[in-house]
Amino acid sequence: MAQRVEKEQGGLFVGLISMGFLKNKSGPTY
Repeated sequence: MAQRVEKEQGGLFVGLISMGFLKNKSGPTY
């Protein structure tokens, strides 16, 4: 179970990074 949670968190982390990368490409958000 801990392994599954870790995998889900990793996917969420990757998704957040890709979203931030796409946002940075169109324009800085901060």
